Amino acid sequence: MSLPTIDIAVAVVGEKGMNLFAGNIPDPIAGIGYVVSWQKPSASVPKSLRNRTDVRIFTTLTTGLSVNRNNALNYCTADIIMPTDEDIIYRPTALRQLREIFGTDPSLDYVVFRYDGADSQAYPDNEITITGREPRGVAVTAFSLACRRSSLLKIHATFDTRFGIGAPRYVLGEDDLFFETLKRLGLKGRFIPLTVCTHPGKSTGFRQLSDPRLTLTHGVAIGLIYPLTAPLRVVLKATRLSRAGQAPFMTALWWLTRGWLESLTIRPPWKTR
Repeated sequence: MSLPTIDIAVAVVGEKGMNLFAGNIPDPIAGIGYVVSWQKPSASVPKSLRNRTDVRIFTTLTTGLSVNRNNALNYCTADIIMPTDEDIIYRPTALRQLREIFGTDPSLDYVVFRYDGADSQAYPDNEITITGREPRGVAVTAFSLACRRSSLLKIHATFDTRFGIGAPRYVLGEDDLFFETLKRLGLKGRFIPLTVCTHPGKSTGFRQLSDPRLTLTHGVAIGLIYPLTAPLRVVLKATRLSRAGQAPFMTALWWLTRGWLESLTIRPPWKTR
């Protein structure tokens, strides 16, 4: 049986980001390629990557994480696409297992998998079929997703450029909205308790929320994804942020509520297709 190929779509920013990617990439693996979108390409390509036939690099003068991710997606040609960041470290054996998982189930549109690192995520030990709701205990980020390229093309799935680092106002939430789009537009997926990669640093959503735009954007994402239960979820989110030491409760509640109210004027990405 011929296994599907994988393109790891890497969003890289600047010389530091490219050097970080070059230091993290494993030795070549059969069936695995890397499609790199490089914003702010301020230096030459590192020597270790110049002769790598499995690495394709595309420079861009754009800004914004979602724009960068979409640029990488546009150049992917493999059967499976895995959006990711420059600091993610992959496990070769797990990548081979992902090829086998997609190869044995042609109906599978996407897989959510485990990652480890500073976020200290806890996951279920069993496989879960993903339907309308996000599975309890399963944290979904761009770099914990593997998607069949033909399925993404069918629904015209992209990252919403109004959201994510570098966006004018809503500086996170692009991963949540991308995943919600996959579900809302009918793609079928599974959570697999397989650790595929490591994220050494803390994700934006787990850090101290010193910029009010971060909390505001949490509120917008809650409002878009859960319009009927958003008021209750805003209070619960403020409580969790306070308990985690990420923001004082009243401050979080204020900005989350403001974000939820703003969400009422925003068209969700799954309704713009």
